[in-house]
Amino acid sequence: MLAGAAAVFGTFAHAHEVDAAPETIAPAASQSLPGSSGPSSTVVYQPDFFAIYRPVTALEMVLRVPGFRLDDGDTLRGFGANAGNVLVNGERPSAKTMMLSDFLRRIPASRVERIEVIRGATGALEARVQGVVVNIVLKREKVGGPAIAWQAVGDYDGGRLTPRAEVAYSDRIGPTDFTLAVERFAVFTRTRGPEEFLSDAAPELRDEAARSPFSFWGGTLTTETQFANERALRTNFQFLGEKIESTENSVRTPLNDGDSSIFFQDFDQDEIQIEASVDFETGIARDLSGKFVAIFNYEYDEGVSRLTVTDPTGGVSESAFSFVDDKGEGIARAEFGWTRWRGHKIQFGGEGVLNYVDSEATFTIDGFEIPIDGATTRVTEVRTEVFAIDSWSANPKTTIDIGFALELSTIRQTGGFENRRNFVFPKPTLAITHALPARTQLRLRGEREVAQLDFGEFVSATNFDDNDIDFGNPELQPERTWKLEASIEKRFGEFGVVTLTGFHDWIDDVQDLLPLGGIFESPGNIGQGRRWGGEVDLTATLEAIGFANVRLETDARVQSSTVTDPVTGDQRRLSNERPWRYSIDLRQDFKRAGVAWGVGASDSARDDSFGLDEIVRVDEGVQLTAFVETTRFQGVKAELRFGNLLDRTLTRDRAVFDGERGFSPIFFEENRDRLAGANVALALSGAF
Repeated sequence: MLAGAAAVFGTFAHAHEVDAAPETIAPAASQSLPGSSGPSSTVVYQPDFFAIYRPVTALEMVLRVPGFRLDDGDTLRGFGANAGNVLVNGERPSAKTMMLSDFLRRIPASRVERIEVIRGATGALEARVQGVVVNIVLKREKVGGPAIAWQAVGDYDGGRLTPRAEVAYSDRIGPTDFTLAVERFAVFTRTRGPEEFLSDAAPELRDEAARSPFSFWGGTLTTETQFANERALRTNFQFLGEKIESTENSVRTPLNDGDSSIFFQDFDQDEIQIEASVDFETGIARDLSGKFVAIFNYEYDEGVSRLTVTDPTGGVSESAFSFVDDKGEGIARAEFGWTRWRGHKIQFGGEGVLNYVDSEATFTIDGFEIPIDGATTRVTEVRTEVFAIDSWSANPKTTIDIGFALELSTIRQTGGFENRRNFVFPKPTLAITHALPARTQLRLRGEREVAQLDFGEFVSATNFDDNDIDFGNPELQPERTWKLEASIEKRFGEFGVVTLTGFHDWIDDVQDLLPLGGIFESPGNIGQGRRWGGEVDLTATLEAIGFANVRLETDARVQSSTVTDPVTGDQRRLSNERPWRYSIDLRQDFKRAGVAWGVGASDSARDDSFGLDEIVRVDEGVQLTAFVETTRFQGVKAELRFGNLLDRTLTRDRAVFDGERGFSPIFFEENRDRLAGANVALALSGAF
């Protein structure tokens, strides 16, 4: 069906080709992505375009590309489908856990030769699931010796000054370019506010304060070696360490009569992560090229969560849940490109993946161990995939990407649960890009997407916040979604871009909380669901109404969804999905003075989640931010950032029923209000 649709659309586009005027976009010209088999609608921005923003790194340039929003990647299965929407020299960085924004922040802006925006079908395996992709072309010649990009940030959140610092050193030795980066930062957040506990038996007023310090340090080394005959070897090594802490103190006073009790929660986790990867690209024959990728990722987590209760008489009880998680992933991938067939670029290959997690946990109450089924277990997954994609230049105005992947996997669980399951997932894709008159482009995309399973949902754990146990589910299956999306993009002027997108998703095996025997619940699959909606993305200047060098960016999304509730049997929307959201950013640059300022606002609808006997509703309020920056001080960029200027209230309302939700009266309610407070940060950055 997908192949037939592609053929019909290609024939229709060819028949109307004479009516389509050539697209020209200032300050850029149309050209193809390096290595593509035919024309694609590509907009090229030279470094001069970004001069008004005085960028220090490639990341700052990417964030200023009109009509483009950076996507660090997704959580889909495998390596190929997790690509973000940025390529470097036409290639995806061969790392799975490193965020694109971190990678780009370590590239000095002086190394960027140009930035290409590939709109629609790209013909590139690394970006086939993205609608719009940016390709950063770096200068090949060595200019001015080594380059150093650095950043230092001090963030004050009303109670503590937390620092961040990063230095990236880039140079070339012979044919090898390399970047060595070290990073250290900390984050501190705190909230405070009341929570009402409404119950006929024992209502309470709770005065709560929470603190969450987080610290991180790490180092990365990336290399790229160019050999003769267009062969290239790339490596990546990353070592990360994290410490996550949180405390919450809740003073609970009965509203009827009685003295207060104190509930104190604290959480402490240490994490180490190592990733190493290598990819080699080479020509094999005249019209055949190959790329080979190997990735290994290892993660070790160790932590403990405690709840200490002090009753009005001074008696103390302590519950503790301690865990050790040992996780690993190995990926081997081979992909080939064939260009013998005129007007087509065919890519094909295969991927093999081994995932595992060993989890060991202990739950104690006042020193006595309480067994929990599934708290200690081992989960392994062996997955293979074969794939092929054809990028077809149907005519000068139309490009069609049509592909197919077949995945086979085996998941085995031992320890607390014993289970073994086999899966087969076909994953077709179709993307069509067609240029219309008046600098307008139409993009259509359809694909079958398979979500990544969270192995943590196979393992049972305690939830002290809600006085509950989160049971694991050895029968959990990944969601599969048929996604259909249509976008129309209009460009006007040098900066203006508006994109309208409509989408509809058909979901099999929706992942949510699944009731078990009317008594317990666990992560599980609750049946079929749908999601649909629209999105508008606008980038424009305000010169037409008298504001020079003012750039407006806004993004808004509305959506609805439906699934059959496994408890009530009624239709409801999907858990943890917000019906609407928006963001608005305004920036003004004074080029001669070397100063810029801006404000931003964002908000979203309430987030609802549904359990066997409860409903939880979360609302985060309006986030208002502002900044002022300058480069007047010896080429150093100084930026003063202000966050949460409205001191928004974070609310969480929890209704717990006396039995199954929808068939029982409310047993109690928890209504929480938290104030986070404003924060201010000073960021200094530079490159030389």
